[in-house]
Amino acid sequence: MKANTNIIIKDGNQYYRLKAGEDVPELPAKVIKAVKKLGYIEKEREVINDGGNTN
Repeated sequence: MKANTNIIIKDGNQYYRLKAGEDVPELPAKVIKAVKKLGYIEKEREVINDGGNTN
């Protein structure tokens, strides 16, 4: 997952920094959920397996 914007997040006594375009560090699930809802993290891309041959 990559961040869409630069932001500092405070969760209790912990601070987390997100930088636009960089991978998101390990965050607690509740923080990730809230940040995704606000649009600060790009949504994970869904992989579609079409069952095609790669010959």
